[in-house]
Amino acid sequence: MREESCRNCFYISQGDYTQAVEVINQNCGSFGDEYIAHTLSLALILNGQNSEAQSILEECSLSKTNKAIWEAHFLIGCSHLSKGYFEQASQAFQKADEEARKQGKRTIDSLLIGQAFVYYKFNRKQEAIKYLQEAHRLNPYRLSVRKYLVKWQRNNQ
Repeated sequence: MREESCRNCFYISQGDYTQAVEVINQNCGSFGDEYIAHTLSLALILNGQNSEAQSILEECSLSKTNKAIWEAHFLIGCSHLSKGYFEQASQAFQKADEEARKQGKRTIDSLLIGQAFVYYKFNRKQEAIKYLQEAHRLNPYRLSVRKYLVKWQRNNQ
């Protein structure tokens, strides 16, 4: 199972989402393991198969055994964001934040980045920049955040 998981991460990182989906479907059968379900959902979202991903993620978000329910909600938000459903994306990111806090996590930079993109799409650029600044403060090693931050600040002047 670990080998398939590593292979899927490789396929996803290389942009071969179809292959990642095939490997998971061939080797995993049911999606009792939420990590696998989340990985499959990510590959489906990146492959444009949002409705299939949403179905899996909704099931994961209701699972009593899922120790990372916040991740399911985060991926639901990403799916909505990729389809242009910004209000639903924002709600999913807020739900992810609530679930993360229930699990003792504080602010997660990925959630801040998601909300930044939502606010940017709502043309609330100052708020978007604030979210990105906070994400950058929490994790200064995410180069893409720094790139967007500089770009958005420049465009907002």
